[in-house]
Amino acid sequence: MGRQVGDAKLQTREARRRLAVGSQPHWRSLERGRSIGYRKNSGSGAWIARLYVGNGKYLERRLGSADDTVDSDGHEVLTWAEAQKMAHEWFARTVNEDSVQTASDRMTVSQSLDAYLEWYRGHRKAFDDAKLSIEANIRPVLGATEIRRLTRTRIEAWHRNLAATPARLRTAHGDVQKFAGQAESPEATRKRKVTANRNLSILKAALNRTREEFRLSIAPVWTRAKAFRNVTMPRQRFLQQEEACRLTHACDPAFRLLVQAALLTGARYGELARLRVADYRHGKLFVQDSKSDKSRWISLTREGADFFGQLCAGRNSDELMLLKPARFENSAGERVSGWGRTHQQGPMRVACERAGIAPLGFHQLRHTYSSLSLMAGMPLLVLARNLGHADTRMVEHHYGHLLRTYEDQMIEAMRPNSDLHATLTSST
Repeated sequence: MGRQVGDAKLQTREARRRLAVGSQPHWRSLERGRSIGYRKNSGSGAWIARLYVGNGKYLERRLGSADDTVDSDGHEVLTWAEAQKMAHEWFARTVNEDSVQTASDRMTVSQSLDAYLEWYRGHRKAFDDAKLSIEANIRPVLGATEIRRLTRTRIEAWHRNLAATPARLRTAHGDVQKFAGQAESPEATRKRKVTANRNLSILKAALNRTREEFRLSIAPVWTRAKAFRNVTMPRQRFLQQEEACRLTHACDPAFRLLVQAALLTGARYGELARLRVADYRHGKLFVQDSKSDKSRWISLTREGADFFGQLCAGRNSDELMLLKPARFENSAGERVSGWGRTHQQGPMRVACERAGIAPLGFHQLRHTYSSLSLMAGMPLLVLARNLGHADTRMVEHHYGHLLRTYEDQMIEAMRPNSDLHATLTSST
């Protein structure tokens, strides 16, 4: 095992708090060609190991989170000493596996996907979804191919075949994968093309990152592979006000609060589940941990401010804002009271059945908030900021059909008075 080193800037929590937040890690050399880095985030930072493989190229691996806000568990949360130990283990394992002896230009698609997933885990929220798409649709077909042997024709053939393959069905672990029937309707075909486009985007992102990180000398032929056009549909499914009321009343008490919060804010399920009482301040809601890793304030209506004010009144500021009935205990014997990753699915299905509404996912509540807000006249820029978008393009793309309807209604409501209108039309 390699030697342990000290570093006044990295080895203690207090020292790391004084470092600036940034995308580039603060590096400390452990041995020749082997370094450990600390990437400072707005919350807990992350430990990164870096190994020099020659020709100006490096391999990097995220080791885990730093013990900035919580104590180490030796696996996901690491102290300075534990991070060094894990880095040395990775260095030895990587060299023993002889992966660093592989010339960069002979890397396979599978190696590129592995590196991309390591990066994705530390920089994006939807790691599980990305990994599932890679393991199910990309790696089995293209994984063994060397990147330099990829052609546009090969990629586009894989892309077309993926669109023609029936949708995968949930299958028990160890069983043969089940598929839906052959896609016959135009809508089913469109959805398969959307899925194929999503996988093509993941493949391109992985290869682009590999080419940049390892400075591959090959031409990026994958950039010329074309996605299916005109298959993304605007958001169509949302609840009318009367349906939203029926759904709310059909929920069990704890889940009802979660649904009301979604309809009043347009926040995502994960954002709502992570809210603390302290995040409601001065009639606004603060979302610290979002899908884009950017915090934002959500402006509330008077009804929304009243709802969150009553919900948070008299409670501890660090308490989870939205709780669910505690039925289980975790490994530490503590009562579980927060909403977990998929805990909303069952209550949502039951509430739809009770309300006599066609099944819909919790995310459609975000679409409902957006649609009803647009139809009520909320400016595009305000809605985009509340939803966490950098500008109005995503809102216009997904809800443009509603925007056009609203514009027609406004033109009719704000037309000149009837006498002038009659004069103008009679003169023609």
